[in-house]
Amino acid sequence: MMRRPTNLVVRSRRLHGAVPWHRQLSVLYARPVPWPRGQSASTHLESARPLTLPDQVYVIPGTGWKELHRMIAFMNAWVGHEDIISGSRPTGAVLFGPPGCGKTALLRHIAASAHATRFDFLSTADLSRPVIGESERLLTKLFREERRGSRLRVLVIDEADALFPGRHIPDTGLVRLGGALVEHLDELRHASNRLLVFLATNRPWRLDKSLFFGDKLDSFLYMGPPNAVCRAQVLQSMGLLENLGSKEASLLSQTEGFTFADLASIPERMQRLSKQVFDIVAGMQPSVSREELLHYQRWNAELEAHGVMICEPSSV
Repeated sequence: MMRRPTNLVVRSRRLHGAVPWHRQLSVLYARPVPWPRGQSASTHLESARPLTLPDQVYVIPGTGWKELHRMIAFMNAWVGHEDIISGSRPTGAVLFGPPGCGKTALLRHIAASAHATRFDFLSTADLSRPVIGESERLLTKLFREERRGSRLRVLVIDEADALFPGRHIPDTGLVRLGGALVEHLDELRHASNRLLVFLATNRPWRLDKSLFFGDKLDSFLYMGPPNAVCRAQVLQSMGLLENLGSKEASLLSQTEGFTFADLASIPERMQRLSKQVFDIVAGMQPSVSREELLHYQRWNAELEAHGVMICEPSSV
């Protein structure tokens, strides 16, 4: 079994005055909740595996898979009993971190495996409208849309910081849309409709801060550049560690700070420039600077200072 990476930070919320939704799973079943495709939960929760996309290679972290899938499992477990979960149900999660670190890949991988769930992937272009009030009306329609059948619906909103900026961000005309999202999430916590909201952002500090410090959402997943374990898996999957022997550790050291997108670009550069892997890596710089990574570290520290418990899973 592959070792689980440490590049993902997870934090879960305990609801006040109610049995936490994730504990209600065990109350309901007294046994593991079934996971997609008939596989055991341990297959998803404990493993990290390379995922090959048309132009990228990522490692899907087992902890991230677990955190998002257990929300979906909970909501699907209450089919026909949605009125019971009001006030103690999950509403969604925020995935944040530098570009190229697998946020969208994780969400699309989960969407592909959760066959009983409808995923709606939305971007800035899907929600941003030039007419004042039109974006707010469109968002309201998405939250209150009447659906046929009993399938759980998941709204996945990419580049969420561009759509839902906080009031502390000056000169933006979308502050009202951020306020509208907060109101809809408040309503969703006590609603019976089967809906979850997953936000993905590269700049979490631009979002309305009540999304993090209130009780609007349940989980916050920080996905940073892959650690050495993840990099080894990705480089191995691309055949770049073959016959390196003792030089393997050197390559892993030289690629420290590289995102998944950076790693995925190495074979193309080798072919285009007719150079070996060490020559290519020596001429590359991580696409995410140290200053940017420090910004994320300061943000995580601010979350902790406000009582947000951040747990970093072990790679063991």
